[in-house]
Amino acid sequence: MNLQSFVFIGNASTEATLPLFNLDFQAFLMMIPNLISFIILAFIFTQFLYKPVRDHINKRADYITDEINEAAEIKAIVDELKTFHERQVKENAAERNIVFEKARKEVTTHSKQILEEAKAEAIVLKNEARSNITIAHENAEEGIHQAAIDVSIHMIEKVMNKRICRVEHKELLEKLFTEAVEELENPIS
Repeated sequence: MNLQSFVFIGNASTEATLPLFNLDFQAFLMMIPNLISFIILAFIFTQFLYKPVRDHINKRADYITDEINEAAEIKAIVDELKTFHERQVKENAAERNIVFEKARKEVTTHSKQILEEAKAEAIVLKNEARSNITIAHENAEEGIHQAAIDVSIHMIEKVMNKRICRVEHKELLEKLFTEAVEELENPIS
């Protein structure tokens, strides 16, 4: 067999009716081993390359989705703690204002009753009240801030050190949240 029997090499004198490929029975028989080896290679690549890679990609996508969901849950908890912290700061400011108003009324009452003595006492009481309020406010803010930091660090350590199921995760977060609330309700002495 020569090349002209397989491929049409055309020029003006060659017959125009010759086919591009001469697929007679002998050529077909020679193609069968190539087709079989192609099918075998396609099967091997599908079983040992495509499916494992696809499975790995699917597992990785599921893992990433779980991590994103877990991060969203943690963010929601942190937002709740932030809201709680802000509410505590507002309550402390209101208490500070109440104490300040009370001290001011006492000073005003004493100043009307005893002019000279009341003025001196009022100044002392006012200064003491301001310093007590400032100290109490600073202590409360520091306690709340430290408690929020401790709870956040504790939650992050729990989440990072141990892979737990969603039920255990929810129970742990509720427990940590109640502990944080108890710590904030009972300030550090």
